[in-house]
Amino acid sequence: MMTPKKIINENVPTAKVKIISEGGNAVVFLDGVKVNGVIGYEVIHDRTKTQIPVLRLNIQSELDIETGVIPELPEPWNLCYVLKSSVSDSQA
Repeated sequence: MMTPKKIINENVPTAKVKIISEGGNAVVFLDGVKVNGVIGYEVIHDRTKTQIPVLRLNIQSELDIETGVIPELPEPWNLCYVLKSSVSDSQA
């Protein structure tokens, strides 16, 4: 689990999170906008590490990561992907 970053500037607004439980299901809102695809969530609050509670959402989604660095995937997922540089445009 990643350790939450300390808020450097306390004037930075935090996200407003609202979770509405409906039986065994829940609806999550961030800043008043419903988060689609939520399949689970976990609230972690370890006061020995930070005073800030952490909300971890499990979301079913189409994932598009725009970054210069992507870590190598562990097994068994590494067998499902190939490096983009090893695939020609005609094969993509």
